[in-house]
Amino acid sequence: MNLLALAFPYIEVYAAAMAQATALGTAIAIHKHWNRKPLANDIIALKFYSVKNQVL
Repeated sequence: MNLLALAFPYIEVYAAAMAQATALGTAIAIHKHWNRKPLANDIIALKFYSVKNQVL
């Protein structure tokens, strides 16, 4: 993620700050097909990567 932030300094780079985020993202994508309850807004924590935060 740090390399992406360095390569694309004009784009905000985020990654999930939790394990199994890919599986959770998949479940969220198909959520409406298996669960009628609304999703929580804070279900995935994100970590921001920036060129400004890196020591070069």
